Amino acid sequence: MMRVFPTEIKNHGGFTLIELIVSLAIIALIGFGASSFLIYASKGFLLTRANIETFQKINLAMERLIRETKNMETIWAISSDSIRYQRDGQNFGIAQTGDTIRMTRSNSLPGAGSPGAILMDHVNSFSLGFEDINGNPWTVPADNRLTGLSKINIQITVNIENTTKTFTMQVNPFYNDMVNGPTS
Repeated sequence: MMRVFPTEIKNHGGFTLIELIVSLAIIALIGFGASSFLIYASKGFLLTRANIETFQKINLAMERLIRETKNMETIWAISSDSIRYQRDGQNFGIAQTGDTIRMTRSNSLPGAGSPGAILMDHVNSFSLGFEDINGNPWTVPADNRLTGLSKINIQITVNIENTTKTFTMQVNPFYNDMVNGPTS
């Protein structure tokens, strides 16, 4: 019996092995690109959320510091990172302790014995500068009044996702015996 071999092989409509491998490689590249985009987008979202939370905290802390320093009646002691003062007949103290800015309602600064309320956390540095009307450093007078105190400079530096941000504010206190404000 003689065998007859067909000279033509019929194509059954399938994929060749090379076509399958190329298709899988293309799908893998598309999947890698999509996953990279999703990772990048989620990191951006988390950074934005951290920024918003920090800015909200710094805004609240600055607003409180402005309110406190604007309405001081007398100052008991100042330094580059703390202040003891009187407002509305009550004594207060504000200082940086560790990585927080704290406030106490007492005649002492925040510390181990009297921790106080937290105004801001995760703070790198907190500084206060006191200037007279001529821009010179102001010192507390013997009567503890704010006479001649023209400006209080407040500066807070924080870390946001490995980036350092510095926020500054200038406050002109009300009770500095300059009825119409600074003359210069």
